[in-house]
Amino acid sequence: MTPYLLYNVLLCLASPLLLLYYLYKAVVLGKARRGLVQQLGFYNREELAGRLVGEPRIWVHAVSVGEVMAAAGLVEALRQELPEASLIVSTTTDTGQETAAKQLKSANALVYFPLDFAFAVRGAMKALRPDVFVMIETELWPNVLHAMRRADVGALLANGRVSDRNLKSWRYLTPFMRWLYDHVDAFAMRAEFDANRLLEQGVAPGRVYVTGEMKMDQPLQKLAPEERAELRADLRLPDDGRLLLVGSTHPGEEKLVLDAYWRIRMKHPETRLMLAPRHLDRLEEVEAAIQSHGFRPLRRTELQRLAPEEESVADRPASVEEPVLLLDTMGELARLYGACDIAYIGGSLVPRGGHNVLEPAIQGCPVLFGPHMQNFRSLAELLQSKGVAWEVATPEDLAERVCLLLGDPAELLAVEERAAATIAENRGASRRNARLIAKLAGGWRP
Repeated sequence: MTPYLLYNVLLCLASPLLLLYYLYKAVVLGKARRGLVQQLGFYNREELAGRLVGEPRIWVHAVSVGEVMAAAGLVEALRQELPEASLIVSTTTDTGQETAAKQLKSANALVYFPLDFAFAVRGAMKALRPDVFVMIETELWPNVLHAMRRADVGALLANGRVSDRNLKSWRYLTPFMRWLYDHVDAFAMRAEFDANRLLEQGVAPGRVYVTGEMKMDQPLQKLAPEERAELRADLRLPDDGRLLLVGSTHPGEEKLVLDAYWRIRMKHPETRLMLAPRHLDRLEEVEAAIQSHGFRPLRRTELQRLAPEEESVADRPASVEEPVLLLDTMGELARLYGACDIAYIGGSLVPRGGHNVLEPAIQGCPVLFGPHMQNFRSLAELLQSKGVAWEVATPEDLAERVCLLLGDPAELLAVEERAAATIAENRGASRRNARLIAKLAGGWRP
């Protein structure tokens, strides 16, 4: 039995449970409800036909917010490289759709990605009829890639990365992974490290390219001084106060950060903390962790409703009653990094692989993270080598590094300059990916 047939047999056997799971998410949890019809392969073909009038048709899939931000520069580069093209962007999540609607103005159509059932993929192919299919980072789906190959659609993995999990999959599922990789025409990898991992798995060197990190080209800009001041005032922070912003935390991580915060406050009582959990359904859990450490949680939305005289973080003395700010809104974290003095990247003191280190770096913030940054290894190493980021292994290490930085204002300014230079030096990956896509659209296959 071929890997393709085996995959679909297993998918059919699991389909009742999978469909119940998606229906539960849509109906009970309210997740992906808006996109469920399209995810099942039913698209408004007449509406799409009116939007997709240019040639070639380029379908870019970005699963959620992070991938959409990576795709933002690519979409703009494609518009310049292929001005007559019809650009289709798909996402899996509602938040991805919302971000795409705001950031990807050059796209002709935004749709939801089909579930990887043959019937759903057929519906998407009939509605979208792409000439090139582009996957961002790791999105390799067997039925989608099989349909692309049958229709002679060029397939490119853009901003590709090979995570430790992907490597384990290769070791245990070698025939299947080889089949999957054979259905991708070209791999545009973000770093030599990722390219070498593909080559070690047997992908032909002529199909693997190192094009750089597309997230360097994302449209996020550093806040102007007046914007920073306005945002800090909105957070009730004084001009001479300090803010440690901890982004995208996971279960168990908030306790470690709060342990570090106690130590930081002993030397720098002017420092305030904002926690931004990765998943908002954990807000009550995080509030409990804050309270157990003797602090008072204050949600971002609650702070916005209070008059300045009711809750001024700036005027209150540092004490156990001091609030720890809790970010309970979506899509605001990247901009809030512009208000902080030091950023810590969640998912890295606990083994979750880390998160985007570029958003705080773009704002000129020193970036701290734990030892578990395997999903963003190359970027973390780059920022470390440039003196923009530091790895911390324990809460004690985190507190020590924060205190060292806060005690050296000249170093904070130097980090800001080094961050700007690093971002500027490493732009251009989106343009390199767009040129490969243009070649695929012209019929080239490596």
